[in-house]
Amino acid sequence: MKDTVPMRPNEIWVSDMTYVETGEGVCYLSLITDAYSHKIVGWAIGPTLETIYPLQTLRMALATIDDETGARLIHHSDRGSQYCSAAYVAELKKRNVMISMTPKPIAGRVLLSRARSLFGFQ
Repeated sequence: MKDTVPMRPNEIWVSDMTYVETGEGVCYLSLITDAYSHKIVGWAIGPTLETIYPLQTLRMALATIDDETGARLIHHSDRGSQYCSAAYVAELKKRNVMISMTPKPIAGRVLLSRARSLFGFQ
């Protein structure tokens, strides 16, 4: 039997973006999900794929935790330009959050599955 460590809230966050078609055109939804609870801890929506919207999402999520929790947190994402940007990485480093990225961009559900496997969680 494989030994696994039980996961806790705010241990791994998974970030992703998707597009939403509306009657007025396409917009982009940025989300950060807590891997344990599946709760969306941050979100933003905007008309472009610019980094500003994922950064707003990250700031919303980080506002929900203290520095001690942040220092134990793993932030997982694909290698999209938004998540690799200097501003996004700086925001994570400011709170001592560990950064984890997949080798290349993949779909959100697969991303969560890989994040769990990467850290030995079911």
